[in-house]
Amino acid sequence: MKTSFWITLLCVSSASVFRVDACSCEVLSSEQSFALADVVFSGTVAAIVEDAATHHVFIDLLEVWKGELALGGLVRVDTPNNSAACGILFQVGEEGVIFAFGGSDTLSANSCVPNAPLSRAKATELFGPPLAVNPLSVEFQRGDVNGDGGIDIADPINSLSFQFQGGFDPPCLEALDFDDDGEVDIGDAIGSLQYQFQGGPPPAEPFGSCGKDLLAVFPDTCERFPACPLKPDVNEIVRVEQVGGEVEIELSTTRPLIPRALIPILCIGTQDFNRLRHPEGRLDRMIFTLTPEEFDGLDDRSYVAIHHGDQCLLTFLDQMRLYWDLWIFGPLEGGSNTGW
Repeated sequence: MKTSFWITLLCVSSASVFRVDACSCEVLSSEQSFALADVVFSGTVAAIVEDAATHHVFIDLLEVWKGELALGGLVRVDTPNNSAACGILFQVGEEGVIFAFGGSDTLSANSCVPNAPLSRAKATELFGPPLAVNPLSVEFQRGDVNGDGGIDIADPINSLSFQFQGGFDPPCLEALDFDDDGEVDIGDAIGSLQYQFQGGPPPAEPFGSCGKDLLAVFPDTCERFPACPLKPDVNEIVRVEQVGGEVEIELSTTRPLIPRALIPILCIGTQDFNRLRHPEGRLDRMIFTLTPEEFDGLDDRSYVAIHHGDQCLLTFLDQMRLYWDLWIFGPLEGGSNTGW
């Protein structure tokens, strides 16, 4: 995966991911671009939906340096569909910093801003720490209350200080919930002490390495965790195959299923399906079943998405408002029996 978007005024080398042949505009520095833009944020391109003149780019939000964006989900940015019109030819899977114009619901971007590739690290160097971080992109280790990468006596002490003295500001409240019962209480500190000194049970997952709680109770409190790098979500189509008289589409995600979510719906083009099960109880895997007739009717170019709601938003592009509840898995390589 590339670490930044090549957002350049001119085609400076064959390594650029897009070309600007007839676009003419003033060359701006990153600092000038920051001053002009309404919104500056980082993220990873999750999907691109095209129409006659525009690429509608959906970006998995990571950090925000300027402006206000809904932190729980995808951000839509529109750009002309060709470089001659100063369009940015984004590529799915790329990560970088975006300088955009407009409000949080209708953002646009062009290749004149900025005039050089910019990584998240460089943006922090130029513009300071981000103002906001998408909490659903933060991994943590349960029991590591202070976020220093391990569990020691300081962790239960800090937990008690937070609970009863207000003397500690935890980087991620989920990490304090030692037993993952949905509450932070004195039992969590006791559990930590028993684990460290009496051979008690370890904390609930994620433990031992960075990870996410797929049923996160406090997702809005995890805006940072020093020991774990910030990562975009990974949503994948694992398999599409015929099982008995049905077609199964299995999806994998690292995105937490926060409690207020409704039952996921599989959106493919203009159709939606809610026949869902979780294999072996795993919340990071979802299997949807379709009839062979339904599958044969799918468009090869259709996009697959999970939406916790009552409509497939990709069929209502002009009215789309993307928040925490939309996961894009990319194009479905199927239809007309392909793949099974």
